[in-house]
Amino acid sequence: ERNILAGIAIQSHMMSSKQVTWFATAFFDKLAIRLYGRDSTADTTKWHEILYHFAGRYHNPGSLRFLVTAKPELSIDYIDPVTKVSVLQRAISLPDNLRYLLSHFQPDLNQYTTSGHCSLLEEAVQRGSLASTRLLILYGANTRCKNDAGETPLMIAARQSKDEFVLSLLMRETDDENNKPDIPHAASDILD
Repeated sequence: ERNILAGIAIQSHMMSSKQVTWFATAFFDKLAIRLYGRDSTADTTKWHEILYHFAGRYHNPGSLRFLVTAKPELSIDYIDPVTKVSVLQRAISLPDNLRYLLSHFQPDLNQYTTSGHCSLLEEAVQRGSLASTRLLILYGANTRCKNDAGETPLMIAARQSKDEFVLSLLMRETDDENNKPDIPHAASDILD
């Protein structure tokens, strides 16, 4: 499936949105039947599991785009019952996927907390993903939230001597309302 998805994502820019929708729906219906059996095509939980799987495994936001096109009822609020990890948490290690999910769903990042962490931002700092940290800051993550130990993401970055993280967090805290960047343009700069 991975090679097929990579090929589809590369060719998607040459397809009309109607073609993308048709192809994505057909592909993901077949994928769900293969992974979960014939009766799974109507089960939304199974589709959320596929979204969860793709968000953190494939370095290909095109596959996420196809999945969301095929199944627009999906949401990023799904939490895996075994790992207790959300779709957004899973995507932290893949900044391109995180960027797609943030731009498509436009979530309120401050409502997402993780076990022991105050936010997705703290988790990105802990994992050492500078691009994801910058994306979360750009999309409005609270840089001043405190975890169970009373630490902010800035304190954690400073304690771990992550200088670039400290600078990114400090720059966000000094931004004023009049100096907010254009999100799509700034997100492209972060990942380039």
